[in-house]
Amino acid sequence: MLSDLASFVVESLKIVFLSFVWGAVLFNLGRLVLLICTFGRYPHGRMLDLPADRISGVGVLFLACVRIAMAGYNHISQNGLS
Repeated sequence: MLSDLASFVVESLKIVFLSFVWGAVLFNLGRLVLLICTFGRYPHGRMLDLPADRISGVGVLFLACVRIAMAGYNHISQNGLS
């Protein structure tokens, strides 16, 4: 009974944490990337609230690109270009 309650609390905290990360961190990272790529035209004002999941998705895509670039750099620096 107590372990079920502890498991419920841990899962609830995990959902809250992931929601915070997705909603705040990735959204703002995606917004920053889109603002830089579009020279400040998108997203702003009324358009900021409409595609929140897509803006967060851009944040995820940006993090994936950074991770791939880091892996490529590490591979090249350890093995050379050939």
